[in-house]
Parts: sequence; structure tokens; C-alpha cells
Amino acid sequence: MINFSTILCFILSVDGVRINYELSLRTEARVRPTTSLDVDEASRPIAGDALLQPSGLLRFDFGRVQLNLSYHPQLIMPEPYARFHLDVQHQADGGLQWRVVPKLSLRITQTAAYGASDFRSLNSLLSSQTNRLEPIPLQNHLTYESSYTALASDITLTPHLVLNALADYFIFGGVTRQDQQSLPLQNTPHGEISIRAAVAPQQHFSQRIAGGESEFTGLQKTKLYWIQDEARWEKQFSGNTQLKLSAGVQGSSTKNDHLPLHWQVFPSLQSEFNSSSHTPYGNVSLKLLAQVSPFLDRIVAVFYERVEASAILSWEVKRKLNFSLQGFWSVAIFNSVYGGQQLDFGQSTVTYMFHRNFNLDFGVRSLWERSKGESYRTAWIPQWVGFAALTVHSEGRF
Repeated sequence: MINFSTILCFILSVDGVRINYELSLRTEARVRPTTSLDVDEASRPIAGDALLQPSGLLRFDFGRVQLNLSYHPQLIMPEPYARFHLDVQHQADGGLQWRVVPKLSLRITQTAAYGASDFRSLNSLLSSQTNRLEPIPLQNHLTYESSYTALASDITLTPHLVLNALADYFIFGGVTRQDQQSLPLQNTPHGEISIRAAVAPQQHFSQRIAGGESEFTGLQKTKLYWIQDEARWEKQFSGNTQLKLSAGVQGSSTKNDHLPLHWQVFPSLQSEFNSSSHTPYGNVSLKLLAQVSPFLDRIVAVFYERVEASAILSWEVKRKLNFSLQGFWSVAIFNSVYGGQQLDFGQSTVTYMFHRNFNLDFGVRSLWERSKGESYRTAWIPQWVGFAALTVHSEGRF
């Protein structure tokens, strides 16, 4: 049986391979309002948590092939001053890029996570796959699993025409039957194909067709099928400014134990603006996004239309000091059950690198929820979380 150490020893023995490594340890302290899960929450308005996150990354460069492997678990300690309890999250990533011939390249991606959830930190509300704001499960004590496997290819047909194809499989949800009552287990195979053409200097047009199936196991078994068609126009302006506009339509069907198979049609519109500039006061970057598009709610296993807007502003001062502001807003529309459900999320962060191997960052995250005009909160979710962290990191090559 070949294990990971055998493979690693073989890679290290190959002549001409370049290997880089990165190691880091993040120590974070959090402060937040007390929730229903805290010890003696009625006697204290404020609670605190701690986090340790070691991380290791290896990059292998074989010339036409690049391989990345990383492992970054999280050791979460809720209220360590009141009681010692350790929640562990295991997270690992791998990626391979292979330039087969000058006009064909392949990419393989694998991410995996398993362990205790950490939704109470307000740090995992954005989906790692879609970067969209996700609803909150009704309970925090969850053991979850997550896996994402993808195979992508880029084929250059002509100097102005590129064909892209993607096939992936996504798993996310609770591990046990009890966990799946609050966070259904989602299995989603998905595929898409797109063609991107340079239609003018600094302008591109692309057409994408995608489809997939999602099966949810929770209070009931639900299957969703969808197919999507989208057109996108991109314009690169002078400097580092880019504008993207897209429009499309999605047809989806839902089937479960209580409903027969029925179809729905969702339109989608999206605009995205990206800009970065070098000023005498530092480097400034801005990303703005506004969209109306279907959203797959992983808590209730349904599609509904959602209006979303987000803004991310970053300001880097002399490579040692960085200010970051993020804001996300979303509201469900055109739905008799979930229409009006609103989620708002914001985060501000200041990062200071006082040594090439040490940096300090601190900031605050905030969450606000509303349903049909009334504010609501799950009893265990805080309204805000303040954090401060020290990260020690090192990098080099073999």
C-alpha cells in the first residue's frame, strides 16, 4: 500500500523539481455578546473564545506541472476561562495544474473539511464555492463534512477564442441524522461549458451553459435539478479597472416526498466592477457587485430569487499596514414563504506586519437578519464578534 510519505519521498527524489513551503500559526482571541450556549450567560453580557490555527503548504513545480498541498486545522476553544472544551476542524486542500500542450491545460482541485462547526464566530457565513452569504443553521453544535472535487480544462482554439469545461462534485452538510435536521447533507454533481471570445481590444464576450443536480438528506429527501444559460461581457479599461455585465436564465425543478416534480424559471442579472490603483498614500482596490439571481438555500433545500449587493475596499499602506472593509446585503424576493428574508454582513479588519514573519490583525464582524419585516435571531448567534490575532509565518524552499 502506497501512503502519502512514500509519494512525498518519491517527489523529493526527482531531479529538477522546485519545492517551496509555507508554515504559519495563527492565534486568535474573540469577544462577543453572550448567547444561549454560554456558561452563565445571564450574569455576563460579554463572552470570549480562542482559536489556534496551524497551517502548512507545499508547492511543487515540475515545469509544466504544478502541485499544491496544504493542511490547516482549526482548534476552537469556546470560553476557555470558564471551562476547557476543544472543538476541532480538519481542513485540507490540494490542486494540480498541468499544461499538457501550449493550447491545452488541465486543473484538478480537491478540498475537504470535517469536524465541529464554527458558525458562532461569524467567520464561515460566506460560501467558499460561491462567495455568497449563507443562512444560519438553527443550532451550533454540529459535526459537518465538506468536500469539493473539480476537473477543469482550458482549450485555446484560436488566439481570440478559448473553450472552458468544468465538472465538479460538492458535498456539504451534517454528519449524523441529528446534525442533518439543521444542516441537510447536500450532494451536488455539476458541469458547465463556456466559450470566451475577444471581440475587441480589451473586450471579451462569453457564453456559458451549466447544469446539475442536488440531493438533500435532512428532515426529508429532496432532489433539485437545474440548467442555466448565461452571457457575459467584460471590458478592461485603462489601468487596473474592469467591468463585467452578465444576463441569463435558469430553469429548475424540485421533487420530494410531499411535492410532485415541478419547474420554475429564474432570470439573472449581474454587474461587477473591479479597480485598483497606486497612489502616493498606498495601493487601493475596490470591488463592487450587484445581482439578481437564483439562490440555492442549503438549509431548506429550495431555490428562490435573491437581490444581492456587496462591496470590498482594501487600502495597503507601505506594505506593512492594510485596512479592509467588507459589506454584504441580500434579500429574497418573489417567494411567498421566504420573500423578505434579509441577511446583512459586515467586516472591518486592520492588519499590521511589524516583521516579515509576524503580523497582527484585529477587527469586528457583524450580522443582521430580518424576515418579512421583523428582526429575528437564532438564540446562539451573536450580533457581532470582535477579534485580534497574531500570526507567525515562515517560507522557504528545499
